[in-house]
Amino acid sequence: MRALICGLCVLLHGYFLASAQEKAPETGAVATQKAEAAQEQAQTGQGSQAAVDTAAAAENEVDEAMDQRSPVNEADTAEAGADTTQEGKAPVPVTGSLAIKSVPGDAVVVIGDVMRGRTPVTVDGLAEGEHVVLIKKKGYFLKKATVAVTADSTVEVRFQLTEPLELMITSEPAGATAVFDGTEVGTTPCAVDKLKPGEHELILRFEGYTSVTRTVSLTKDSADTLHVVLEAAAGSEKAAEAGSGRSPKSRLVNRVALGIFLAFTLVIVIVELADTSN
Repeated sequence: MRALICGLCVLLHGYFLASAQEKAPETGAVATQKAEAAQEQAQTGQGSQAAVDTAAAAENEVDEAMDQRSPVNEADTAEAGADTTQEGKAPVPVTGSLAIKSVPGDAVVVIGDVMRGRTPVTVDGLAEGEHVVLIKKKGYFLKKATVAVTADSTVEVRFQLTEPLELMITSEPAGATAVFDGTEVGTTPCAVDKLKPGEHELILRFEGYTSVTRTVSLTKDSADTLHVVLEAAAGSEKAAEAGSGRSPKSRLVNRVALGIFLAFTLVIVIVELADTSN
């Protein structure tokens, strides 16, 4: 009977020792020491019942160690596997779309220096963020805007194109120097083209006259001709000449003609008097 108990103790010792070393190295070491002590007692024949109790206690400790460590090891393994999977995946590009319209239509659309078609057009595959959009159409001003693209959605954008305006400038008297928005554009009458709607500044200067400064408001439906009457500066000879419509050269010609006429008339009178005397 004693030999049978010893054999069982040896088998239990070997089994629990292997389990403790593989799955619960830290707690298994304690259980191993207890199992070895039980074996020694069994072999020496001392306390056979105590050896069996010690072996059973060692078994329970090993089981508890396995129960405590196994979930931790599985969680660590799962977390490591998740990290590996995430690192292995390539980043997915985030893009959106722009649905672009214009009035009038059939305008060229340029995004990022690349032509994307003519309005109306939907441009797909644009990276999320801001993009510079250019709208071009012959006979209209270039339109430029910065548009924000939203991921996984289509942003609608509408552009109103503007036609250039033209203004004819006349003055009384004519020949005044015209300065439009700070740039000299010629002498009246003169035309200024490629103007944008809105307010503009016009300055007219003419020697002998008071300069005129006007704010001109241009719209698509506003008049395309502006007439300005200049006021003569006090005591100005130039203004008097301009007001009479005669230039210095024309006045000289008139005086010469008058002199010739008077001389011819005098000759005729002299001839007639000579004939009367005879």
